[in-house]
Amino acid sequence: MSFPGPSLPPPQPWQRMPMRPPRGPAYPPRPGAGPATSGAPRPGLLTAAAVATMVGSLVWLCGFTMFWLAVTGAMASIAGVDGYNGTYHLLNSFHLGLVNGGAWAAYVPALVAVVLGGMLLTRAPWVRIATTVWGVIAMAWGAWWQWSSPALWAPAAIYIALVILATWSPDVGRWYRGADKSPPRGLDSAPQQVRMTP
Repeated sequence: MSFPGPSLPPPQPWQRMPMRPPRGPAYPPRPGAGPATSGAPRPGLLTAAAVATMVGSLVWLCGFTMFWLAVTGAMASIAGVDGYNGTYHLLNSFHLGLVNGGAWAAYVPALVAVVLGGMLLTRAPWVRIATTVWGVIAMAWGAWWQWSSPALWAPAAIYIALVILATWSPDVGRWYRGADKSPPRGLDSAPQQVRMTP
């Protein structure tokens, strides 16, 4: 069983006024102080190219490291069971090649590509050029390293070539050229001070 509550008094006239919208920031943003990528939105193709560059490089780093660890483990297993046979010497030559300097050639290009892939989104034109040059170097190095086995380096070369083509698409070019038309930032955008002459 429920009892009706007390009746409320009628609203006062000042209570019927509409709510004011929320206030904006206390201080208006300084002209030109927005992010460098303000204006035209970033092309999706450029974002895809940056992600593909970083993901492909990280997959190479992780996959090559796992393969190297598998080779080292296989060497220990073969040496403990069959002794130092031909398979052991084959794996050992690969391991020694990496230890004696081959690891630099296997890891450094991918690490640099990860950094450049992340910097592609900074709207700096030189990053796109550096990424392209580095991609061409990576394809040439892969072709030289595995010149007798095109099936090993051709898929990676096609992958890198597609990423390079994506970074030089017309939409990406217009987005990069728009960086030159964006308003200046920092002290250059502040209004000029009027000097008081004595």
